[in-house]
Amino acid sequence: MSADLIAAITAGSPAAGAAPALPAFGGDAAVARDFSAWLSQEVSQLNQTMLAAEGKLQDQAAGRTQNLHEVMIALEESRLALQLAMQVRNKVLDAYQELMRMQI
Repeated sequence: MSADLIAAITAGSPAAGAAPALPAFGGDAAVARDFSAWLSQEVSQLNQTMLAAEGKLQDQAAGRTQNLHEVMIALEESRLALQLAMQVRNKVLDAYQELMRMQI
């Protein structure tokens, strides 16, 4: 996930009572396309992070690199990025399920 997403999520200070400054998504089709493009970009960035870590791991296994610490850092970055993506997905699914449980 990008630093912009993390900054947007952590922008508000809970002690000050301010909510995070997240963009408002209405029913506008242009906004939906923007969100879709943003989501696609984030998933693509996550994929690139994981592919880079896998490439470094393969280089280490083939003996093409001597920097084990760089390989471990890349693997940890990809693991953390995947965990963040999964947590965001879980929160979105929870919100969707909560909306479906609401009675009109």
